[in-house]
Amino acid sequence: MDRAVLEQHLAEADLRVTQSERHVCWQRGIVDGLAKDGHDTSASRILLREFEHWLVVHTTHRDRLRLELTALPVAPV
Repeated sequence: MDRAVLEQHLAEADLRVTQSERHVCWQRGIVDGLAKDGHDTSASRILLREFEHWLVVHTTHRDRLRLELTALPVAPV
């Protein structure tokens, strides 16, 4: 893959990881708030697990792209 394309993919993957981290953090806050107030958290915990799953998927993809980018030879200037 072309270095510029790979760098663009990496930037997009970084964004997805950041967004996923925010979703996980937000959902944890919701679960904690519901639990503190004595509400049922089962549906919120399911959603939290889903967000956590996607965070792992996005992080793994981002890390693979980073490795691929570092393995590319640097073109002479």
